[in-house]
Amino acid sequence: MNRKTRRARQRERRHENANPATETALVKVGAKHMLLSEALGLGVDLMNEGHRAKAAEIFACILDSAPGQPDALHLMGMLHFQEGRLDEAARLVRQAVKRDPRNEFAWCNLGAVLRAAGDNAGAIVATRRFSICLHISPY
Repeated sequence: MNRKTRRARQRERRHENANPATETALVKVGAKHMLLSEALGLGVDLMNEGHRAKAAEIFACILDSAPGQPDALHLMGMLHFQEGRLDEAARLVRQAVKRDPRNEFAWCNLGAVLRAAGDNAGAIVATRRFSICLHISPY
């Protein structure tokens, strides 16, 4: 499965499992207010374009407005992973999978973070959870 397909599936899953309270939640990003889902999308776009600092600011704003929001935790963790801060990345992605245990993308990325940190046993467990999520996913 390529990156484009994974992202499309993640967006579909978010839409199908949308929590109405979360979808209508407003997040203050700078001087602007936007829906949580819009802020997440903007952060992902900035992250993909290589603007990590701006993406981190957006994810931090989301976490200030909605503490423990699993997608923001996961994505913030991946920013730390890209910067080589493996301990912080693992901590954030673990929090994300604890809050949303059916998020196959977070489990897959947790496996990658743990493998890079030298925790092979943890990486195997995370990869198995990723596999289980794929089998129970409707996709």
